[in-house]
Order: sequence, then C-alpha cells, then structure tokens
Amino acid sequence: MAWATHPLDVDIQQTHEAIERLATVSLIATLEPLHSCDADAVIRDVVVDPSLSDFDYLPVKKEGVYWGLFPRMKWDEKRSTPAATRMVEAESDRLCESNLISAEASILSFIAEAKNRPCRLILSGTEISGIVTISDLQKLPVRPVIFYLITYVELLAQRLIERRLSYEQWKGMLDDDQRNKVAKEFKKRQKGNVAIDPLMVTSFSAKMTILSQATSVCAATNCTSEQLKALTSLRNDVAHADVYAPTKDRADAFIERVQLARGVASALEIEVNRP
Repeated sequence: MAWATHPLDVDIQQTHEAIERLATVSLIATLEPLHSCDADAVIRDVVVDPSLSDFDYLPVKKEGVYWGLFPRMKWDEKRSTPAATRMVEAESDRLCESNLISAEASILSFIAEAKNRPCRLILSGTEISGIVTISDLQKLPVRPVIFYLITYVELLAQRLIERRLSYEQWKGMLDDDQRNKVAKEFKKRQKGNVAIDPLMVTSFSAKMTILSQATSVCAATNCTSEQLKALTSLRNDVAHADVYAPTKDRADAFIERVQLARGVASALEIEVNRP
C-alpha cells in the first residue's frame, strides 16, 4: 500500500525560495582580506608574482579603492609578449553592475550567468567583501543545491510517467539491463516489505530513457535524447566525490547542464500541473 503523501506534496515555490535563501554565493566565495593588484602595476609583474599564481581573476585597486577586475589567467601564456608590459588598468574590466553580485544572491543565480560573467565581486550592503569565480563551483555547497535540482527533475519525471504511461508501456521502453535492474531491486524491496511501485526503484538514467522514448512525455520537455543523457551525467557529477569543473571548458559544460536541468524542470512542472 502506498504512503498517503508524495515527495512533491509540498509548497514547491516556498521550498525553492528557502533553498535559494540558504545556499548563497557567500558560502563559496573567497572573502576578505582579498588578494588584489594596483591599476598602475605592470601586467607581467602581476602574472609572475608567485603569491598571485593561484588566482584566475584579481580585484584591481586604484588609489586604494576597488576599481575593476583583472583576468589574470588570460595572461599566463602571454606574459612574454610586448602587451604584457602595459599597465593592469589597460586590460581590466571597470567595476559595474554586471560584475558585482550580492552576498545574499543564490548560488543558482550566479550559475545562471556564470558562463558570460565568470567572476563577480561580492557586495555586502555597499561594501565589497569577497570574490566568486566559476572555479568556486567545485566547492561543497554547490553539490546539495544541484542535487536538489536534479532530484526535483527526477520526481517530476516520475509523476508524469506514472500519469501518462502504464507499467507495461514504460517497461517496454527500457533496455534489457535496465529492466533487469528494476526487477531485481523491486524484488529486493518486496522481501523487505517496502515495495510500493516499480517506477520508484527505476534509476534516474532509466527515467530519462523513458522520457526520450515516450513521444507524449518527451515532447513536454522539448529535449533530445543526448540532452537527457547529459542530465544523468550532471546527476553523477554531483553525487560522487569527484571534480566536475577543473577547467574553464568543463565548468562551462557544467553550467550548461545546470541550465538544462532548470529548463527541463520548468517544462515538466507545466505538464505535471496541466489539468
């Protein structure tokens, strides 16, 4: 017999807002005292400074006040070029609204713009108190936020599948290995007297397979099979203690998958709530 409540029987909007309030960029940012460089410093001197070698971006100060952001990582391979004899000010982005973010902003809001704005200075009230970059996406507080998002996608997919497809229908969309795993796990649950529904013991990747196979369901997400597979990769990335954004390219790919997950969640929400 099924339990009286379903995991989605909560105020979803209130839950999302609570998660975002708790998981702020301040949890992954580097806070003051910050390493910085002066606007009139020579680029080459800044790039070869061993005390600054771990930083992709550096806050720039002019007359003791934060003035801009210097993309230090872009100059690692150009340190011997004539351009590296210029001053930092000439190659820095002046501070403006687009490279500032509130300390209370959610991690998800930073991720949403991180591909185009990979570095932001943190504002606490009216004071700059830290810096956050895409390399910070590997930090621990990011994982539970993304796992929450991917779990939400899975629960929505499960609810939509159980409403649109019979057991025989969705089982027929799985390959032999997936079907065997479902049967084995459900049998195990039956022995423990905790078996409720075979769909509940179906893996995330199997649910994505069903979404890609079922025309009426897949059309709701407007996603390709490869995109749904990418969500499985995202799920595995954050579920295991492994790096998933060690380079700029992989960080960009991670950001794209997170945005994909948010889009799929929105599409599934519409279908699940459709009368």
